[in-house]
Amino acid sequence: MILADGAEELGGRVLLESRMPGLGEWKRVADHRTYMIGQKSNVETYLNSRLTADQVLEFGFEHVLLASGAAWRSDGVGRSIIRPLQATEATKLVSADHILKGGTVDGKVVIFDDEHYYMGSVIAEHVRDLGHDVTLVTPSTMVAEWTEMTMEQHRIQQRLLEKGVAVICTHSLSSIGMGEVTLSCEYTGKIQHIAADTVIPITTRRPDSTVYDALMAQSDAFADNGIKSVTRIADCHAPGTIAMAVYAGHQYAQELECEVSEIPFKRENYHP
Repeated sequence: MILADGAEELGGRVLLESRMPGLGEWKRVADHRTYMIGQKSNVETYLNSRLTADQVLEFGFEHVLLASGAAWRSDGVGRSIIRPLQATEATKLVSADHILKGGTVDGKVVIFDDEHYYMGSVIAEHVRDLGHDVTLVTPSTMVAEWTEMTMEQHRIQQRLLEKGVAVICTHSLSSIGMGEVTLSCEYTGKIQHIAADTVIPITTRRPDSTVYDALMAQSDAFADNGIKSVTRIADCHAPGTIAMAVYAGHQYAQELECEVSEIPFKRENYHP
């Protein structure tokens, strides 16, 4: 088995997200699996090895599994915004990935969180720790609404407020101006303007299916190159949680060259 990774270290998005405030322990997800892979004599790992579709065909692997991830959108498109936002000379648009990879920002920062999970709040805290004035705007009635399911919401919002992050709920981001953004109330439509030098939208992620799409465009050549299957999983198939990505890899390994005759996860059967 060959494992090729385009980065200098195995771990993908876990490595980036574990650098954010409060998420340091998440790195154990990558550390454990990297250790386990290192114990396998039948696995060869190649780092800094981003492959193209042509290279995959040339190698002639029997089964090709692509887990090339996803990237955060920087144009704001998501639940509330259906048309891309446009930056101006005075106000920049940057993606969450820019921050996760160690990028810097300018001046007053507005984070528009339309994902409602943890990313908007950890980015806000990180940028605040860098010394910037930060405002987190969300269409929801609270910060990180989905984390009520994990019983973290109260602590997350408390932490942001104690850090000095300004929070504006029930508002969407309408437009970006010269040194400001325009917000609109989700209930009344009332407009307000707040200063902003940088806007970081936390909305949706786009799957990186570049290699998969290029391979499928050459599917006629699979048989001649000894390829029996090409599969994409996890974020490059459908962006989701880290737990879903881990499970997707486990499920693929369990089902490889096996006939799957039932639902691949446990479920309760109710018999009245």
